[in-house]
Amino acid sequence: MKPGPKIGSSQKKRKRLRQNETAQRRPMNSHSRPPPGPENGRRDSSFDALNDQLEKEELVLAVPADLTETTGIEARGSSQQRTSQLNTLDLAFILHPSHEVTTPSQKQSPSSPGGQQTDLCRQACTELGVSQASMNKIIRVFFDNMVAIDIFHEPSFAEKLSNIPSFCQLTALLAAIAGYATRFGALRTNDGASDAVQLAAKSHRQPAYFIDLAFKYINEALAECDDEMPPLCVIQALILATHCRLTQGVRGKAWRSLGLCVSLIYETNLHLLDSRKVIQTEDPHHWQQDEEKRRAFWAIWEMDVFASTIRRTPTTINWNQMEIWLPVDNAHWFSGHPASSCFMETDINKRWKALQDSGNQSSKAWFLVINSLMKNAQIACDPLGVPAISNQGYHQQMPNSQISTADSAMEARQKLETLANAVRCFTWALPSHLQYRDQYLAFGAPVQGELESQRRQHCSIYNIFVMTQLTRLMIYRYDAFRSQNRPTETSGRHPSGDSAGRNTFGLLETENEARRQYYEAADRILGIVNRSCEDHFQHINPFLPSTIWLASAVQLVRKHFARAQSNRDLVKSRFDVLYLTYKRCVQFWDIQTALQKNLELIEEQLDARNKKLEVRACPTSHEASNQTSEDTGMINQSASDQDGHNVERGLNFDRTARQASQYIPETPSVPLTSSTPIDVRLDITAQNHAQKHLQVAKMTASSNESRINLTRIAHVFYTHREIDKAHHFLLDFGFREVKRVGNDIYYRGTSSEPFVYCARQGDQDGFGGAAFVVESESDLFAATKLPGATGIYDLGNAPGGGRCVTFHDPIDKFPFHLVYGQEAHADEKVLPQLDYNFPTDKHRPGNKTQRFKKGPAPVHKLGHFGMCVTNFAQAFEFYTTRFNFKASDVSCSALIHDSTGRDITTFLHLDRGSELVDHHCFFFFEGPRSHVHHSSFETHDFDTQVLGHDWLRSKGYENCWGVGRHIMGSQIFDYWFDTSRFIIEHYVDGDLVNDQHQTNRSLATPDNLHVWGPDLPPTFLQ
Repeated sequence: MKPGPKIGSSQKKRKRLRQNETAQRRPMNSHSRPPPGPENGRRDSSFDALNDQLEKEELVLAVPADLTETTGIEARGSSQQRTSQLNTLDLAFILHPSHEVTTPSQKQSPSSPGGQQTDLCRQACTELGVSQASMNKIIRVFFDNMVAIDIFHEPSFAEKLSNIPSFCQLTALLAAIAGYATRFGALRTNDGASDAVQLAAKSHRQPAYFIDLAFKYINEALAECDDEMPPLCVIQALILATHCRLTQGVRGKAWRSLGLCVSLIYETNLHLLDSRKVIQTEDPHHWQQDEEKRRAFWAIWEMDVFASTIRRTPTTINWNQMEIWLPVDNAHWFSGHPASSCFMETDINKRWKALQDSGNQSSKAWFLVINSLMKNAQIACDPLGVPAISNQGYHQQMPNSQISTADSAMEARQKLETLANAVRCFTWALPSHLQYRDQYLAFGAPVQGELESQRRQHCSIYNIFVMTQLTRLMIYRYDAFRSQNRPTETSGRHPSGDSAGRNTFGLLETENEARRQYYEAADRILGIVNRSCEDHFQHINPFLPSTIWLASAVQLVRKHFARAQSNRDLVKSRFDVLYLTYKRCVQFWDIQTALQKNLELIEEQLDARNKKLEVRACPTSHEASNQTSEDTGMINQSASDQDGHNVERGLNFDRTARQASQYIPETPSVPLTSSTPIDVRLDITAQNHAQKHLQVAKMTASSNESRINLTRIAHVFYTHREIDKAHHFLLDFGFREVKRVGNDIYYRGTSSEPFVYCARQGDQDGFGGAAFVVESESDLFAATKLPGATGIYDLGNAPGGGRCVTFHDPIDKFPFHLVYGQEAHADEKVLPQLDYNFPTDKHRPGNKTQRFKKGPAPVHKLGHFGMCVTNFAQAFEFYTTRFNFKASDVSCSALIHDSTGRDITTFLHLDRGSELVDHHCFFFFEGPRSHVHHSSFETHDFDTQVLGHDWLRSKGYENCWGVGRHIMGSQIFDYWFDTSRFIIEHYVDGDLVNDQHQTNRSLATPDNLHVWGPDLPPTFLQ
């Protein structure tokens, strides 16, 4: 029997009393996590029910006899019912001509005896052509790598298999699991396996083979059910098999399979699972079973959103009739600790807030929320979906269509702005362990006993971040190219020649901002791809390759509107990275869509179009004045994509023609001047070519600035209240005074730099910033465009002269100087390079002694400086994208309790290609307040350094830390406090790196700062 009556189309919409129910849904502390322990960890023995008699001694399972599996929703009573109004609605609900009985069935599926179940498992494995031992490995591989959807309670999965009474049901589920897992490793089939299986193994088509088997037995299992509800295991098998097919392409079989999934949701009433209850703290086992059903529902919901987005159709699931909580995290689910959650609010402004207020920090729940916002944005931009491919007249506006009216356009724009604000709030509310802060994502393999693998953590961060950028792409595509297709909103006619001249590419402020946000979203996708491990495409949600394709398409179009060759080259390189990543996804996931072909065709035709525009870009003034209508160039597209994966269509509602590409800038269609046959399904028009290239060049320059190339660090500025004391310290430290100008004292070392330290007298001690030398005059000019930058000014009074630009760090506002044209000195050799004797290699000649003179350790050059910043991620993004800084070492904190691996320290070197440079010239770490940490100066050798150490100690100065040897950079260090309590360092024997050096990422602990030397002072990193 099925639980009764179903929702009909005439059901009155029930109001959710969200505010009143909040306390009811949160009876316990939702932030508490179950204590770590073996019972919450991964269990390698959870699949032992599949083992044959030869393996019984190693793997044994106890099968509870009372475990049942049913998807029916029981009308469990609760002390906290919704309202009397809801009960009244329930009465009306019962008085409906349903074809089902109104009382839930209490019938349970019988469990098979242990011996029969072992035989059933053996039969299922034999049917699949694998041994039971191999199937155990397949299931292990599945749980290690299935990070997209979590629909199984892993600790009790063996019990689940033991309680499946049907051969068809068990075979369907195991085949679906194998269809996903065998993609991650080779599978050895039975010696007696069928020829079809052996052929599948040899041709590496195992996933498709198993998926076909899964659908075969799913259909047989559904036929066995007749009019009874199918058990949850069948729905789960269908989910996995459908997920695999949708990954390959949203086409006929996958689309219809998804429809069956949604039908089963409504047949089993999964969408109403939580319509009558609060969290049942007294029955954790029942709560775990319900959570498994929630996982099944949300997996289907996610597939529905993905497929409907690709096909640009409404979702099949009605979001207004969902009474089911968002999933909680695996830690609570696996350990049986019921946790609070919330519904998916229909109001987008309340959606993120409800999840935040519930205390639910599940990565899947937060992903579902941002996924829903993406779908809302797509619907707001493209409410009509995809026109019929066969309808060649679809550009003709329907008479009753409202999308061309000013009111509809304004309403859509308001919806998109609301969504943009909701996305911003979502990113702020996102739990810290799910935030992407430009950290490296390694997607490490699961480790025995850990509660949540790094692979799953990094997958969650990656999925949420990329989905957020896809949402932004959906939002800002509406205004990104509006000015290029702007018919009058009142009449829908094309603008006159004069107005077209004024409006075409006359970018409004909002459109400039939309385009910037549009390109920025694509760039951020590139950023996370670049900061992920090489094979990360194997461990992300397999629905995301379409988003990577979209980001590459944006870069492709962007490249063809860049005027400067350097800009085109930069954007082309970004396109190449994204496109090659997408192609690797295609190869691994066996994606069979026309997206790859479409992208190649678009690029070819854009290249051809640009060649025409170059010839016609600059008409004479006479031609321009006599031009009554703009010439229109279009790009042909090959035959329509039979798979339904066309390039996204245009975004503008206030227009008279629907055009086929949302990524390619469009202008209103005008009569063609060319006799060349045109395919109207993908057209790019060119109006006012000279003005177009001028505006696009400006847009490109503002949104795609090249990096400023630095060659070396030059000098630092410090202000001292007691300048005389500071001066004596600096002399004892090893500097030489080179010039005094007013209250400024300049010091140099033995290198060619005209000065390396400037001490200024002032009312308050302070750091005045560091200076770097730029490579060219054009780099210096580019620096004037940095946030808060000055113009170029002369350094006439400073040693070496030159010119400078000063800007202020946008995060913490400390000054940063860029210099060019300074006159260098010749290097001085004040000390000899000594030969050292080793146990087996004696380099110093006989009868030659080592003798030293006590005194200061002469400074050679400024090696690096470091800052404490208040936002590591923002600082890292700014300095590594605006300059040629590259990370040599990155550290993550060991003190983050959720072990998310958030980066907090970086050591940056200058990327000079094959040229060897210092391991780091700039470093920073995150802290509560911004301040300079120290400046470091290279001295001659270790003996000189220790002599300087003794000299400073004899003068009564305070040692901060040293002498010791660092690990990152390898240099021998010696830190001292100057008379103003600034830290200043002597170092020797530092590492050199070039473009062959790979960034090293390590855990930040006191032990990884030095390999020998005194203990780290507790205040050193403050």
